[in-house]
Amino acid sequence: MNLLNPQNNNNKWKDKYLAQLDQQDSLVKETRDREALLCRAIIRLTLITKGFNQTLDPHLTRIHAAVKSGLNSAKLKAELEQITQAVIRLEDSALNTAAAQADLLFDFLIRQSDTETQEQTYISLRKQYESGQLKSIEELFQALLDSQDSQDNDRFDVTETELSEGNYIPTDMVSQQLLLLLENFDIPSAFEKQAEFLKERLQKPLTATSFPSLLDEYVSLLSHIKKHFQSEQKNIEDFLSELTEQLNDLDDRVVGAHKVTQQATINRNNLDQFVSMQMQNLQNSSINATTLEPLKQLINTRIEAISRQLERHRQEENQQNLQAQRQLDELANKIQRMEKESTILKSRLTLAQNKAIRDPLTGLPNRLAYDERLETELSRRKRYKTPLCLAIWDIDYFKRINDTLGHKAGDKILKIIAQLLSTNCRDSDFISRFGGEEFTMLLPETSPESALILTEKLRKLVEQSRFNSGDKSFSITLSCGISEFQENDQPEAVFERADQALYQAKNNGRNQCAVN
Repeated sequence: MNLLNPQNNNNKWKDKYLAQLDQQDSLVKETRDREALLCRAIIRLTLITKGFNQTLDPHLTRIHAAVKSGLNSAKLKAELEQITQAVIRLEDSALNTAAAQADLLFDFLIRQSDTETQEQTYISLRKQYESGQLKSIEELFQALLDSQDSQDNDRFDVTETELSEGNYIPTDMVSQQLLLLLENFDIPSAFEKQAEFLKERLQKPLTATSFPSLLDEYVSLLSHIKKHFQSEQKNIEDFLSELTEQLNDLDDRVVGAHKVTQQATINRNNLDQFVSMQMQNLQNSSINATTLEPLKQLINTRIEAISRQLERHRQEENQQNLQAQRQLDELANKIQRMEKESTILKSRLTLAQNKAIRDPLTGLPNRLAYDERLETELSRRKRYKTPLCLAIWDIDYFKRINDTLGHKAGDKILKIIAQLLSTNCRDSDFISRFGGEEFTMLLPETSPESALILTEKLRKLVEQSRFNSGDKSFSITLSCGISEFQENDQPEAVFERADQALYQAKNNGRNQCAVN
């Protein structure tokens, strides 16, 4: 008779134990899948937000790296704390930037002061701004205008007729400078109509009596544009703060689920040890047994102890499974919401990024895009030892065109020339609108001789094209200056050489290209 053969009513613990092991393995696999899903969501969010702010990019890169190879809760928590501090520093930096800009303005005004009284007036206004008496840029501009009016009244004793003739305010020169500033400024689409109206007014003759009202409208437009940019900046900062909170919440949930999984593993190991110990005791008892009844009683006692332990383990594990399932369900819902939000944000950021690096009038890359591309081309030139040239284009007599045909015709010409240059250059070339009527072109793997041939071809193409404005048809010409990047050249030095070559082409009669 084999005393260790299991009885049908006492061997159910083994089936329960194996079932619990299978259930635990499934839970561990599900937890790992959820963690992998969380990692992918965090990686997508870092990719979407990367590139918007250079200060935050290193933190996003480290968060990306922290979850790329698996979830490291401690490391991720540290990185989230660092990016939170970086967002706070960005807010402080915005305030410091406004103060720095005001300092530059006052330094310029004080240096340009004609009299000691004027200088003291600007010094007094500076102290008022720094002490907080002038609480906004609008109040500062208004105070500057009021001080200028006061100085003009004290300095001159003029009649109403003389003021109406503009004898004491150089309105034409100021209008041209304001117009140039407005043309080179990136106007948001919501303010384009107002800006166009101001441009038209600035091109018309102004008197001393009408000029102050125009300045008020000008300052008001700049003030509204500034508030618009501040609102966009705040929206981004709010999103980054919310993103940080959501990532912290996800981290807490993952840590909780991970702890539940760890505790379940510990409980299973404890159960394994308990069952092994009981089985070992049974084996030892059966070997040393001399009579049947005490052995039966001992076996029943051991089986009851194993059954109680299995039942206790089952109850604890069920509670842990329910808790883990709730946490995983909450985590999955959170990830789904974040993925939906990230999709919407990605499209908004893509649109904002395109606006940030594109000239709104011509659709060409702007100066910011030029700076980014220049860095790339300089790195490629240094690595492969290939030539790189810079060409600066300028529309001949563009001011005369604006004065004669109007600002809208000037805008139309800028668009057409931008299209002609961009569609007829090589795929490797990079053309951008640098400002006003100036365009820049980066020519990789191109010597100065080849650059001159290429730019001459484009110049002739523009010269042979006809432009229409109303019932008038006319031709437009371009001048171009070229310079090659030399070893250890700074970008500013190359730009200055190309600008000198452009100046040379202008002095030699325009409608030509020159190399420096």
